[in-house]
Parts: sequence; C-alpha cells; structure tokens
Amino acid sequence: MRTRAGRTTRRPAARQCAPPPTGSNRPLTNSRVRWALYPAGGGVDRLSRQIPYTVAADIMLTGRHIDMAEAEQPGLVGHVVPDGKALETAQGIAASIAANGPLAVEAVVRTLRNTAAMSELQAFAVEQPHIAAIFGSDDAKEGPRAFAEKRHRYFTADEQVSSDRFGSRHAPG
Repeated sequence: MRTRAGRTTRRPAARQCAPPPTGSNRPLTNSRVRWALYPAGGGVDRLSRQIPYTVAADIMLTGRHIDMAEAEQPGLVGHVVPDGKALETAQGIAASIAANGPLAVEAVVRTLRNTAAMSELQAFAVEQPHIAAIFGSDDAKEGPRAFAEKRHRYFTADEQVSSDRFGSRHAPG
C-alpha cells in the first residue's frame, strides 16, 4: 500500500486491528476441550479479555458451537453480515481505516495491544509518547487543515516520525 507521497506502508491496518466480519450462518466454536486438547495460541487469555469472563468460560469449557447472533451479543464478533458479504464488508472497513492518518492508526493499534492488561494509569503513561509523536507529525497538521479547507486529506506517514518516536519498527522499505 502506498501513500500519496509514494512511501510504502506496512501491513494493512485493518488486518492488525480486529477480527474480520463473519457470515451470519457460520457457527463459531472452540471445541478443543471436547477432544482433550488445550486451546493454545493465547485463545483462553484473549477470549477472556475480549468478552465477559462467564461467557468465555462457558464457550471454552463446554466446547459448544454458538451461532453468530449469540457471538455478536457480548462482542465476540464485531460484524455479522449476510452470507457472502463478509469480504465486501471487510474491504469497506479496511478502506475506512486506510483513509485515516496512518501514524494515528498505528499508534491506536499499538496502544490497544500493549495496554490490554494494564491499569488505566499505566495505560495513560504508555500512550503519552504516541500523543507527542502524532501531534508532532505533518499528518497531524494536514488532517485539521484539510477539514478546515473542506478538502480531501493527504497523509505522508513520515517514516522518520514513526520509527523515531514509536520505538521498534520494521526497517523502511
């Protein structure tokens, strides 16, 4: 993916953010315990953070299949769409995310991931460097300027700002 300035961005932001939309007739299951297996790969920890503990325990311990309406209720899935529309919906969500300031999107994703198990006070401390980096970027000037001028916004995703202020990042490429 390239910005207007011709710079290459990393992975599409939507793929980093949330589970994709799911067809309404697709069952959701985590039936590993039914087969005497442990749901590895962070499944237990992630599920219990994403939805209420009691719902996560029910799904994980019984191994039962749930339909999408039930999965949507506690927020286990973000979008339940008619069958055959999941890709189209995911592309729409990805386009909405991609249209936003890439540095801000990246910082939000990092903050969401890195602060999930922290107290609010700890999370505020983690987001402070992101705030400083974003507000010091050319993109943070461009967004409000474009809004005020009632025109399309063009973000440059300054690689130097991203790598210097966000810490570890893939090498520019």
